[in-house]
Amino acid sequence: MDSSSIPSPEGWDLRVLEVTLVELLHLELENFRNLSRVSRSFPSGLNLVTGPNAQGKSNLLEALFLLSVGKSLRAHREDDLIQWGAPFARIVGRTALRDGEQTVEAVLERGGAFGIRKTLRINGTHCSRLSQFVGRTPMVHFLPSDLDLVQGEPFRRRRYLDVLGAQLHPDYLRELQSYQKALRERNHLLRTDPRESLLQSYEILLAESGSRITLRRAALVERLAPLAARFHREFTQEVENLRIEYRPSIELEEREANLLVEAFLREFARSRGQEIVRKTTLTGPHRDDLAVFVNGKDARFFGSQGQQRTASISLKLAEAGLMEEEQGDPPLLLLDDILSELDRARTRSLLAHLPGSRQILITITEEEKIRAMFTGPLSTHVIRQGEILAC
Repeated sequence: MDSSSIPSPEGWDLRVLEVTLVELLHLELENFRNLSRVSRSFPSGLNLVTGPNAQGKSNLLEALFLLSVGKSLRAHREDDLIQWGAPFARIVGRTALRDGEQTVEAVLERGGAFGIRKTLRINGTHCSRLSQFVGRTPMVHFLPSDLDLVQGEPFRRRRYLDVLGAQLHPDYLRELQSYQKALRERNHLLRTDPRESLLQSYEILLAESGSRITLRRAALVERLAPLAARFHREFTQEVENLRIEYRPSIELEEREANLLVEAFLREFARSRGQEIVRKTTLTGPHRDDLAVFVNGKDARFFGSQGQQRTASISLKLAEAGLMEEEQGDPPLLLLDDILSELDRARTRSLLAHLPGSRQILITITEEEKIRAMFTGPLSTHVIRQGEILAC
């Protein structure tokens, strides 16, 4: 079943974002972490970002991905992204699209009511909402922590689905932000003033947003499942079968948004007493999970570390594959120090699944490890002490 088989929630635009990335042409950085000033062009094919540890390789990929989702997935605080002692950080990317070029820009400045003022622009035009910016430069960022995607906590798998959903569909992020705001306020009431009338006012908002998020996640998983299964079979030479299953906090028997809203409201009413005792909301997309099965067994509990890592790689490649299917062009693929975590067999298999036509950036300390296995076009960018050296 593909995503078209799931009814569109009323009033919610499920269209895929129309702007698709062909490739990154040029990147400029100022004062981003330890990168004082960078101006660099990137050709098609495989781009190796090399150099000793702690020189800025991961920071470069982090800055690039910020141009895709408007925030860092590594930093707990955005002021950590600004170089120590500098008043601002600036990232500018020039990208090629099917019908021309695009410039995306993110500026972080110290100060303001929340300590950091963030400005996002596309072709010089200010984006007043994050949802106007996210997904205009499609990327998949593969971190070492993603190798623990299967065995890690559920929030990691929810984030995996949310980052993909936000990059593909213009309303997904807005709906998620609306849900999270209502959730924070209802949880605050549960801790401070849990009157039923007050809680019910937020339950309607949570049920409406929650039903839409649930339906979209279900659609994403149904599209991801065959891609992840195919990658996993190829990785394991047809020895293992991978299956993924969406596990929402509420039974997904109804695929119509209005009926799902009613189901959410019934569950809120049923569990309200327990939530008052526990002082937290127990139902909704913030409690969802993605189950991963290898050869019919739950990989989180019964898979070996090798099986869990291979399944995690398959999920990330499925993410990139679905973005290409939906948008018509492959996303920019960022592999941040992944190969150092893999054995030779998995490294070779992963490289074999990276088409030469795709633009890829890989950080690595030992360049020779890839050159011995990869036969496509390859460029090298050496970083030392926060500077990219001329090659």
